[in-house]
Amino acid sequence: MMKDITRIHIAKVPYNIELSAKKELEKYITTLEAYTSDVELLEDIEIRMTELLLERGVKQDDVISEADITAVREQLGEPKDFMADDMALEIDGEILSQGPKRKLYRNLNIALVGGVLSGIASYFHINVLWARVIFIVLSFISFGVSVLLYIVLWLIIPPARTAAEKLQMEGRPVTLASIRALNEGGSNVEEKRRTKVRVRIATIVLGVVSIAAAMTVVAALVAVNLSMVKAGQIDGVRAFDQYQPAIALAFAAGVLLFMLCILVAIAGFTQKFNKRIWISGIIVIILGLSSFVGAAVLATYQSRTQYEAIQRNTVETTVKMPEKFGAIKSLSVDVPSTTSVVYVADDSITSIKQRSLKDAPKATVTVENGSAKVRLAPQKQPNPMASTILTIYGPRLDSIIVSNGYASYSGSSQANLNTEVYNSASLRLIGARIDTLKVKTDAAAQFSAYEAAVSAVEASLYGQSSISLGNIKKLTVTHSEVCASNQAAQLSVDNIFGATYTRNGNEMSAKSLATPCLNVQFARDQASLYGNGD
Repeated sequence: MMKDITRIHIAKVPYNIELSAKKELEKYITTLEAYTSDVELLEDIEIRMTELLLERGVKQDDVISEADITAVREQLGEPKDFMADDMALEIDGEILSQGPKRKLYRNLNIALVGGVLSGIASYFHINVLWARVIFIVLSFISFGVSVLLYIVLWLIIPPARTAAEKLQMEGRPVTLASIRALNEGGSNVEEKRRTKVRVRIATIVLGVVSIAAAMTVVAALVAVNLSMVKAGQIDGVRAFDQYQPAIALAFAAGVLLFMLCILVAIAGFTQKFNKRIWISGIIVIILGLSSFVGAAVLATYQSRTQYEAIQRNTVETTVKMPEKFGAIKSLSVDVPSTTSVVYVADDSITSIKQRSLKDAPKATVTVENGSAKVRLAPQKQPNPMASTILTIYGPRLDSIIVSNGYASYSGSSQANLNTEVYNSASLRLIGARIDTLKVKTDAAAQFSAYEAAVSAVEASLYGQSSISLGNIKKLTVTHSEVCASNQAAQLSVDNIFGATYTRNGNEMSAKSLATPCLNVQFARDQASLYGNGD
């Protein structure tokens, strides 16, 4: 579209200008001249105009459009911005407006994202760094609520674009002189370029961190899912079936967190922090928080409901006592992993009690040649949250073998005790006083005599089994010299009253060591504490 142009000069710089633009410029300058007769001040404003035009690409002898004049006016500030209803003016430095001095705006000059924190810092005259630090701390304390508040403030707080708005944001009087000083302070093009570069670097870093966070979320979701599949099998039944709704909500929260990370990454790489991005982020955050809270509430409710149902349906029954049970010397345990066998050595009483769900299988106890065998068939549809406890009162034992399940032996003082633990079973000695203890473990079995008083221990460890001992006088260890990679057994000793112990026939200093097939851990440095043990 063809437009008439004419020639003018601004601060002695010649330009071509559209007639409509010239009229707007004359109107603006005339209005300014009505407020002050300071020639130097008006000349400074004209010089600032040429700088702003140059920033827009309008050089000497170029054509100034009406859009250029509009942009310059917005940058300098309209006369009405520093003119109140009572027409208070500024003459030679006096305040032009008696209206409100301080308003809250978003400060885009030093903004990293939306300018909300920098605007608040300018409003309260504090360092923006402190505002950002406080915001980061609140983000963790409030579990993301402060992020939502930031987004809301971004949407409702206007940005400070004109010189007058920037002055009002800082509570400074709106005068022609202050506007001139502000504009002159913002005329450093190189500083603006550096700021732009810093912001770009910050947004790229934000994008990279967000991508890394998104990948971490995906890895966590996969790892948790695989661990639940692996750990969720208890005697052939999934342990987490009753929590499927809560798990689904928690998984949804994880997916939404992944989406939020991707949104932030997109915004960081493209530098488009627009309303669409923020509205999408708000929706994702609200849905994510709702899913997370819903999962927690639902899991708590389901857990409590499950616990109450188990308590209502749990009964204690008496298991049939076989003949000659009071004369047994050995006990063999083979029960499901959700079953615990508690054996209390007491020569004055014999009884077997089972505490379990009403429909749970009943334990069977048989005696043959002085050896009792405790067996319990797995339940066809077991409740993984409900355990079965067998409490057995009987004579002191010379031998205990645990093939499967959990067992404990307590309340006895005796010279010798032989124990064997296999598979993933566990055996624990509680309160017993034993002169010589022989223990053999294999596979992933666990044995603990930490709560028993034992003088001498002969330990044989194989596979990835583990043995924990308390304060002992003598220790003899036998273990495999050859094993699979990362399949070492574990031996832990609190105290040994001597400087040495025997390992595979060799006398060893009582210090911690690590071998390919056995790790030995002494709680204290025995050599320094007890010398040679004489």
